[in-house]
This record gives sequence, C-alpha cells and structure tokens, in this order.
Amino acid sequence: MRTFTAKSLNVSFLSRSSTRSIIFGLVILVLTFPGWLLAESCQVADRAIEIASKIRGLTILAPVPCRVQSKEQVEKYLRETIDRKIPAEKLKSDERIGKLIGLFPPDYNYLDGIVTLYREQIGGFYEPSENYYAMAAWMPDLVQTQIAIHELTHALQDQHFNLDTFVDDKTMSTDEQLARSALIEGDATAVMMDYSRSTLGEGPLQKEPGVSAFMLQSILGSTLSPSLQAAPPAIQATIIFPYISGLNYVHSLLRDGGYRAIDKAFLAPPRTTREILHPGRAAPTTDRLRKDPAAVAGDSLGEFVVSTLLATSLPPRRAAGAADGLIDDRFDLYQDGSAQWTLRFESLEDKEEFVNAITESYNKRFSSPVWRDGFCSVTIGSRRNEDPGEETGEDTKKGGLRFELTLLFKPHS
Repeated sequence: MRTFTAKSLNVSFLSRSSTRSIIFGLVILVLTFPGWLLAESCQVADRAIEIASKIRGLTILAPVPCRVQSKEQVEKYLRETIDRKIPAEKLKSDERIGKLIGLFPPDYNYLDGIVTLYREQIGGFYEPSENYYAMAAWMPDLVQTQIAIHELTHALQDQHFNLDTFVDDKTMSTDEQLARSALIEGDATAVMMDYSRSTLGEGPLQKEPGVSAFMLQSILGSTLSPSLQAAPPAIQATIIFPYISGLNYVHSLLRDGGYRAIDKAFLAPPRTTREILHPGRAAPTTDRLRKDPAAVAGDSLGEFVVSTLLATSLPPRRAAGAADGLIDDRFDLYQDGSAQWTLRFESLEDKEEFVNAITESYNKRFSSPVWRDGFCSVTIGSRRNEDPGEETGEDTKKGGLRFELTLLFKPHS
C-alpha cells in the first residue's frame, strides 16, 4: 500500500450542458482585433444557418431568433444556466471530487473561475432550451459569420437530435457528458472549417488524411488568451477537449462516411472519452462499475480526466500512456467525507503502469507547499470494507479478467 497526505479538496467538470455552446479556438484567435470592427446586428445569422444547413446536410426545421448580448448579459446567462441545469449538490460533489484527486489547487474558486473564463472566451452561443442564437456584441464583424455557422450548426443539431436531452447533468457521468460534448462540438467545428476552406478554394475536411495540424494550431492559439493562461491546466484542458479531440473524432467519422456517419453517431453516441481519444476503439463490453449503495454521491471520470490529472505533474505523453489502458472507473463520496475511486484496466501491465504514474504524481503533489500539511490522506489499496488481501477476480459473466485498483481518500479531522 502507498499512502499520501494533502491539504484540501473540491471541483466540477463543467464541460457540461452550459458549456457545450461555447466557441473556443476561433475566439482565442481574434482577441486582438480592434474595437471599431464590432458587429452592430444579427444580419449574418440568417445567411449563416443556410450555409451550415447546406454543408451539414440537415434541413432547417424552424427559424432561429438572434439576440445581440453584452458580456454582462452573457455572465448572467451562464450563472442562471448553471443554477437551472446543475443541482447544487451535484455541483458541490463534482467540485469536491476535483480537489480531492488534485485536478486543481484547494484554494481555486471553481464556480467563479469557470464563469469568468467562459465569459472572456465566448464568441456566441446557441441556447437549446429557448432555441435562440446569442451573438457576442464585442466580437469583430470579420469573424461573426464563422462563429454564427458554428453555433447555428448546434441549432440544426438541436432541431434534429434534441440537444437539451442529449447531454444531461442529472443522469450522465462526467465521462459520458464529455464524450457527447465532443461529438457536438467536433461536428460544429468541422462545419465551420469546411466553410472557411471553401472560401479559400480548398476541398472538404473529409478529404484530408488527418487533422493534427489544425488541432495543434488551435492549441497554440490558446496561448494568446490571458484568461485561459490564468486558469489551472486541468481546466484549460477540459475546455479545449470537446473542440480539439472532438474534431479528431468527427474527422474519423467524416473519412468513413461523410456527415451521414455523424448523423448515425448522434443516434448511437459515444459513451466514454476513451472512444473520443481513440476513434474506432469500442466502448467497454464488461459490466460497468456501479455506485456503492453506501455512497452519497459519485461519478465516472473516464480516460480523459485521468490523463489530465496525471498531466498536472507528469509529461503529457507519459500521462496519456498511463491512462490509455483504463476501461472504466467509479468515484464514490461518503457521508463522513471520505471517498473511494475504483479503476478498471485492460491488463495487469496497464494497471501497474498507472500505479507507477499516480504514485509519482502524488509524491510530487504532496511535496508541494500548496498541498502539504494536510487535508486528507490517499491510500492505494483495496476497497472499503474489503479484505486487503483479496485481489481482483474473474468476470465470469463476460469471460475476461478484471484488473482493478482502488484509491481511498480520507479527510483529516
């Protein structure tokens, strides 16, 4: 067994329903345009939805009203959406999980930080509950068409696939929400890029052998944003993920069957970030880990969050490799403040690679003055109320070995 000690804990993985309508990469790249280019109206919206409909192959089933909004109005919308769509207890437990595992520092104000960050990054959004497109009043005319095409692709998605229920905070895990958000945002980003390529006389994205160069360009563009740079690295990665990894996932679908393949994905959507990070890799076929009946709250975080956690203190390539073998996980919170995180891997080698990585990561984390002298201890060992000598057994229903690991979090009194 390995035990670590730390100072505090808290988190929420808000790439949830309120964030799926935020345009990321493009907004980052236009922050330096002069203020006199600001848009005066929603005139571009009608043309933009026609363009999006033609590229995406989805008919316009209803008109989409457009509203020009200030930063103050956008912040008000974000806070109201969070209050309306994310139960307070869910937000609280999500925040606690994030700080327990170490996604960001114990003194980070998650809710205020995330709202401020999105307010600064947002270039427009589509609101699926009220079916309108909000144009950011401060964005330059030069990019309003591209932003509108991206966001109004969400309107078309909503009209055909009902986005209001497609990502659900009340019933879906963080892992599933991130996976579905990646499909939504990757699709809209591909449509926006196909429009931009057409204006330059280039062929469709479907014909490109890969999108790595576009992904790298967007990641590098993010470094221009002071507000994003000020956020904890894990928050930065979570904001980028649906757009960058989502684009890579959607491009794999485009290569196989064009936008019709994306329609099929909306009807049978990905359930895990594992599927997004490794296009073509199937979802786990073994029985999923279930919530402990004794737990008061819990979640499934998935490969992306695990990789992001490890990357807070390890090189990105090593972090990704150590998370690669994860096929399922379950994080449970208990009334006494303790927590249990069970992770299932494809092989014993994958499990051992993760143990080595998380051990090194937590040794670095708890040697930091930010986390020292503590809030909690973390033990890598067996489950609560389980014989420490009992190892994982065989999944007789599915016929495959289950290689599981449990991390126990115990708060200090």
